[in-house]
Amino acid sequence: MTTSKEITLNNTDLIYKEVASIEAYGKRAFGIKILVAAPFELSQGDDAHLFHQAEEMKKLLELRAQLRDPTVQKDIALEKDLLIDCFDGEKIYVKAIPNEYGERPHYPWFAVTTSKGVIKIGWRHRVINIDWSESDIKKTGKELFPEEDVTRGENYIHAWGYEKAQEYLHKLLG
Repeated sequence: MTTSKEITLNNTDLIYKEVASIEAYGKRAFGIKILVAAPFELSQGDDAHLFHQAEEMKKLLELRAQLRDPTVQKDIALEKDLLIDCFDGEKIYVKAIPNEYGERPHYPWFAVTTSKGVIKIGWRHRVINIDWSESDIKKTGKELFPEEDVTRGENYIHAWGYEKAQEYLHKLLG
């Protein structure tokens, strides 16, 4: 957090106080400054809150920069192809949905309509999350995959890579 300093803008009577400043360096460098003119003194809590808002703005700008990066766009398209290919022709309709894990919000998950209903698939950190809660498949992860040493729930399983995801989907849809 920067120390506050008073700034007069546009020859007005308002005196602005810089309450937060963040800079990002590297390939996509940018900066953010938050200036406030208020009829009261800002507390340290106010300053901390505004600095937190500047950090959120920084995350948003970083995300926007990534979305405009052609390399990232190619990675997103490749990931989609690899995830959807795990279904081996079992897909009827594919819809991109928001990433439900949030670590990489610009990399979508997918709701894939199959002959047994909708199955959601997407990367969750280092594993591929496969969720059949919106399908006609009624068996649990532990019932379907008793020998697998991975996270399994009522209607989901985590696959360590595309090959395992394809294996799990084959069993789910077989």
